[in-house]
Amino acid sequence: MNPPSPVNPEQMRRRLRALFDEDSEHSLAGQIARRIIDPASPVTAGGRPRPHPLWLAVGLSAVVAVVVFTILSFVER
Repeated sequence: MNPPSPVNPEQMRRRLRALFDEDSEHSLAGQIARRIIDPASPVTAGGRPRPHPLWLAVGLSAVVAVVVFTILSFVER
């Protein structure tokens, strides 16, 4: 068995950059997608990501608030 050859700092930098570029945790889209996905059952039977119930409730509440605000703003007094 051959002993491992030494790696100079520039080679190590290139290898580490390539490794971190593949990692989705550093991308903003990857972080957002990971936080939106339901942790209990992350994918449906079809393989699609399932949204987190808390985000669904927050989104529905925001939609209801906008609709109520819009209706009450245009009601004649």
